[in-house]
Amino acid sequence: MISRLQAIPLRTLIPHILVLFWVLFLGLTIWYHATHSTQPPLYDPLSYFTKGINFWQGIIHGNWVNPLNIEPTCRPPGTILLSAPFGYTADFHGFYFRSIFFPIICIVASVYISVGWLQSLAARWGIAAIALLFSSLPMFYHFEWVTGVVSPVWFGMVDNFLAGVAAMATAAFIRSLTTGSARWLFAGVIIASFTLLIKPSGGAVMALLAMSWAVLVFLEWFSVRQHPEESRRLRRYLVLGFMQLFVVYAVIFIISIKSHYLSSENLLFAKRALVVMKNVLAISFAQIPLLLHVSMGEVIFFWIIGVVVLFIFRWIRSRGLCKRTVLKMSGFLIAAFIFWSSGIFYWLVVQAGGNQTRYFHPFFLMGLICLVPLAVHVWLRATKWVHFVMVLICFLPVGNMAFLLMQKNPSSGWQKATGVSVSVGTHDAVVKQAYDFLEIVRQRKGNVIVYSFTAVLPEMIFESVGAYEGIVKPNSSTYDIRRPQDWVRGHVVRIDDLLSSDYICFEPLKENEIQDVMGLEQIRSFWDENKIFHAWLTMLTDKDGIEIVSNGPVRLLEITDLTLFELQIEHFISSRSWRPEFIASTYRRWWRPSEVSTYLTNSKPVAEGVRFGDLYKLHVMTLSSIGEKNKIEFWWEALRVDDKGRERRMFFHFIDSDAKIRSQQSISLNGYKPPSPKRRWRYGVIEFDPSIDAEISALAFGVWHPDNSVGLLIANKGVRDWDDHRVVIPLNVDRTIK
Repeated sequence: MISRLQAIPLRTLIPHILVLFWVLFLGLTIWYHATHSTQPPLYDPLSYFTKGINFWQGIIHGNWVNPLNIEPTCRPPGTILLSAPFGYTADFHGFYFRSIFFPIICIVASVYISVGWLQSLAARWGIAAIALLFSSLPMFYHFEWVTGVVSPVWFGMVDNFLAGVAAMATAAFIRSLTTGSARWLFAGVIIASFTLLIKPSGGAVMALLAMSWAVLVFLEWFSVRQHPEESRRLRRYLVLGFMQLFVVYAVIFIISIKSHYLSSENLLFAKRALVVMKNVLAISFAQIPLLLHVSMGEVIFFWIIGVVVLFIFRWIRSRGLCKRTVLKMSGFLIAAFIFWSSGIFYWLVVQAGGNQTRYFHPFFLMGLICLVPLAVHVWLRATKWVHFVMVLICFLPVGNMAFLLMQKNPSSGWQKATGVSVSVGTHDAVVKQAYDFLEIVRQRKGNVIVYSFTAVLPEMIFESVGAYEGIVKPNSSTYDIRRPQDWVRGHVVRIDDLLSSDYICFEPLKENEIQDVMGLEQIRSFWDENKIFHAWLTMLTDKDGIEIVSNGPVRLLEITDLTLFELQIEHFISSRSWRPEFIASTYRRWWRPSEVSTYLTNSKPVAEGVRFGDLYKLHVMTLSSIGEKNKIEFWWEALRVDDKGRERRMFFHFIDSDAKIRSQQSISLNGYKPPSPKRRWRYGVIEFDPSIDAEISALAFGVWHPDNSVGLLIANKGVRDWDDHRVVIPLNVDRTIK
């Protein structure tokens, strides 16, 4: 290889040197932006970050566990290559850098893998131009969350990493098909299998690559079937390929299914989340152009159209074109459309992704890589004018992206026109506000609960600080977040969660906005629900049972008089007409014993008088059916209040015959302040659908605290497990725990 490189004239390496310098430039500028970000990871990125921390801490403490079983188990270990490849660190900036830069490296490598680079000078310029174009797609350049900007990904997301690895796998398959190399085929199979260890959608990537490879091999066999030697070679190649695919794919799927990663519990959660996603993430056809603009950009579509048109034109004009070449190039074109159409179906139907175009990214890049051999083929046979236009199409986005990245905060109009979001530090004020509040919490000692509406970016970023600090400093006080968004129960403002919190975080509305929003009398959507709560909370004063403890990009209210604040909420709710989901989640929280007896005239309790330690008493629990769902209603009382009560929760596990948890929910026990001595029984309700998992056979419940040193409380009666800490009731129960 070295001797071959020494024989290559330096001028023929200029295109590749240009690509190398571009990649180095991207590395430096992306690193600059990543290290100047102050927004901690939240949501998906924080779960990847947590996976890396838990992995390395396990190794440090000698706890060697299958990486697929390390919490959070819904995140496979392939994500550790981005979050923490070199060991545990609380610094997230390297993670941010890798999440942006690694996918770009992957797509550049994919271009070169698919066709190689030791070819004519003209071909090298074509390959280099394609690599530059692909590496400047808008999908790679979304850094921080920025208000008013639609971003399919952001720092710490792994969707583009999955897309880059999927592109590399596609490139290896293509290289194998063009050269007949079994080694490149094996490399493609291994890389494709790795996608499943990044995200579950890697399974779709694996299936599509195997199917497309088989179709392309059969197409080539069709062109050489009358040539015995070639036909035999292809048959051997096909058999060997199927053996590789079967063995490697089977191993990776078995390992994943036998682990917690693709466990029934995780799959069940995903199934239930999809139901919510279909409603929350739904988009109209008119929104799709904007989503494609911020992911793919318009330039790449001009390039795709140009390559396809030139190939068809060349095919029509050149009757002497090799039939085998035409079939192979046509096969790559067909494969590209298979990837794109399947990707759109996966994005909008299977994943119910709606506004999340990131679900389409892997399939889009796979299709692009399929067009690389076609583009090089066209390039070598095109005129100088065609070369000029194609180079212009490829280099203009590169120049534009270079100028954008050389600035810390380019103009928002410029970024929107390009479809990127490369500004950093735009929400430093809310990060500082969050850390100032965190300092107050730590001075008081002990975690507090903040209800965040998570409707706008400042609220989300405020959440990120508490969640991140809770992970990297588990022994220090922080604030836990509750929010109306729930991917299992649906998106709705749950009054019980709100009243069980210590603080409320929201972005206050301006006076003119308050008037418009408060004029709403009929609340028809979750977003209207969110807005009207923002408006109402903005108007509250210390006479309403709250105190403003922090006022900046977000406003933080402390609930100082729970009884008064709850009364104000009741008046507010009664003055409007709400959507069914809100009504179903809103209920009377405080009951008299006589009211419960009247309410349960036709219901038989499944548990009565269960004490948990000397702190809580479950007075009554009933189990009833509502359509396909089961409804658990219960009334409880705090016998005494201790300083740990704000974080305690009553958990409900839906278990199988082996006592394995198939699904779970919980409610907070915080905020126990009865409005009167006669109304001391607190009401709670949980709904679950046993039909989504046929193996659910029993309900188990108990009282839990997130601090392991505090742990679970002992139940005093009933069928129990976990050393009497969990009460178990068969779902077909016909007796009462008394």
